[in-house]
Amino acid sequence: MKKNVLLLILILGLTVNSVFSQEQLLISTSGNNAKISIIRGNNIDNKFSVFLNLQWVDDDLNPVSDNKMSLVLHKDNIKIEPEGLLICDNFKNENILEFNENIELSFSYTDLSSTEEISFSLDFQKRETGLLGTSAFAIKNPQSLSVSYTDFDPPYITITNPAIKRGFKSIIDLQNIKFIGSLTDVSEINYLKVNGHKVAVTNNRFSVPIRLEEGANIVIVEAKDANNNSVTQKYEIEYLPPLEKQDIANLNYHALIIGVEDYEDIAIGHLSNPINDAQKLCNVLTEKYLFDSTNVHFLKNPTRLEIIEAFESLANKLGSTDNLLIFYAGHGYWDENKKLGYWLPSDASKSNPANWVRNSTIQDYISVINTQHTLLIADACFSGSIFRTRKAFADATLGINKLYELPSRKAMTSGTLKEVPDESVFLKLLVKRLEKNEVKYISAESIFVSFKEGVLNNSPNIPQFGTIQNVGDEGGDFIFIKRD
Repeated sequence: MKKNVLLLILILGLTVNSVFSQEQLLISTSGNNAKISIIRGNNIDNKFSVFLNLQWVDDDLNPVSDNKMSLVLHKDNIKIEPEGLLICDNFKNENILEFNENIELSFSYTDLSSTEEISFSLDFQKRETGLLGTSAFAIKNPQSLSVSYTDFDPPYITITNPAIKRGFKSIIDLQNIKFIGSLTDVSEINYLKVNGHKVAVTNNRFSVPIRLEEGANIVIVEAKDANNNSVTQKYEIEYLPPLEKQDIANLNYHALIIGVEDYEDIAIGHLSNPINDAQKLCNVLTEKYLFDSTNVHFLKNPTRLEIIEAFESLANKLGSTDNLLIFYAGHGYWDENKKLGYWLPSDASKSNPANWVRNSTIQDYISVINTQHTLLIADACFSGSIFRTRKAFADATLGINKLYELPSRKAMTSGTLKEVPDESVFLKLLVKRLEKNEVKYISAESIFVSFKEGVLNNSPNIPQFGTIQNVGDEGGDFIFIKRD
């Protein structure tokens, strides 16, 4: 992580005796770089000026547009020794000077004959991000001003391959890699070591081959410059073999299939298709994908108690090596006044919600069932209410292996907050896509995208796919794996 200090400075060093002289400074911050040109003007009537011209640049020092960024100077961050001989006239009654492009600092001074040298420094600060760095000045007489900097900063290490995420961690599926990076420093680089071995640095760049072990690998990079400023960084690279190379026998897939079509309360209309639909999904999962029939729990017309007991059983026996698919087909209900969604089990009463199953109860169980991935598929009226924050996704762009590595809690529903027909186009097309899929590894999101348009074209409903909020999703996805 970049630290907010002045890292590169003093490309040109000089003593200023002319009207205009210039020095280039580079400030490297957390994600932003800036060049500062310092120009000093004439002394007139015990006054002199310092012009600071600012230009934002990228890591290769090419100009970039960044109108949102600015540097600030605080009145109390101008340090002068000896005290009282210099006064910065710009501040007047303001405490902050802020600039995006340039600023002029005007100083007045008293009799310099009483001291051999006056020195002062300016602390640069980026808005709301803390100290960026300090530039030091010295005046030996009214005609001489120098700008100087002493290098106390160690080399700055940038790793370009593999891509390092925040926290110095990278997750990759390649075992043999080239560890590539660059060094930035005012001074020359004295040496560079990677995992204790010296590595050649050419034009401040380096590359070293590394063979990774499965799991977490620690790479230690040490660098020292000619002024003996040193830095040591640790990078974690997690090697996760592609699913093809993993033991598929250790990937456990479980399913809870719920179909409710017969209701004890005659005030709740019977449905014709949920159990048949649920059976079709159960068949394709056990016949074509890695769902053993012993790991599939099929509830036909269950009561509320039976549904809760099934969730309790899963919460007690599943762990981080397991994957769980939950399917519900039956009546759903949305209470607009309470802003609550429900599943209606077979013993639900229309006049009393005591036996209804709240979406929040389902979410609570999904939160405590400690699987690697949990996918909820709901084919019911108002099923979209399972999303506390609904978020539609485009087609997957991450690799299957990375999607599997990150835990997920996703939901796929047949609609939003509307009624859905008894004959489900959603379920029909979902099963069809699973049956005809010829790819060995396919994400739930990819399956959803493949039939979403078909549902839109053949029903009044808008199917949804997204994250179940606040139950442990970390950005992964449920991966369907075909049997050989």
